[in-house]
Amino acid sequence: MTGAQFVALQRHLYTVVKAANPSIQWGPVYMAYWWEAGTDHYIGDKAAWWPGNDYADFTAVDTYSAKQPVPLEDSAEFRGWYDYMLEIGEPMLITEYGQYAVEPGQRSDPQKLRERAATIRQDAAWLAGQGTISMWLYWDATGTQGDWRLSDPESQQAWREVARTGRTD
Repeated sequence: MTGAQFVALQRHLYTVVKAANPSIQWGPVYMAYWWEAGTDHYIGDKAAWWPGNDYADFTAVDTYSAKQPVPLEDSAEFRGWYDYMLEIGEPMLITEYGQYAVEPGQRSDPQKLRERAATIRQDAAWLAGQGTISMWLYWDATGTQGDWRLSDPESQQAWREVARTGRTD
C-alpha cells in the first residue's frame, strides 16, 4: 500500500463512520516499525501517510519489542511515529504495546522478564512526563513472534501500577 492509498482509505473510512454516527471517534493506526528510517519497510515521507486533521480524531500506534525490552523513549521505531505525530496535534494513543515475546517452544528468560517489568515502569514514567498519550494498552496475547502475555508476577505488578495511574495525559 502506498501513502496515497492509505490516505484515501482513511479519508473514506472517516467519512463513512462519521456519516453513520458523528460521535464515533476515528483515526489511523500505524505500526511503529514503519517509522524507523534506514529500514526496508520505512514509510519515507511521513506527511504522505497522514490523512489530515480533518479526517482524524486521533492518531494511534502499535509498538512492540519482541526479542529484548526497549523503552519507548529509546525506540527508533516508536520515536519516529511519536516525534512526527506530536507536531500534528491530534490526541495520541498506543493501541498495542508489547515488550519481550517468549518465542514459540522456548522457555521465558528470567532476566528478560525482569527487564520487561522495569521497561514497563520506565515507559509509564516517561509517558506520564510527556503528557501526550491518552490511552495505552498492553498486547497480552500470543502471536507469530511468540507469547507476549504478562504471565510473570513482576510484569503483572508493573502493569497493575500502570492501570492504577489512569490516563497518562
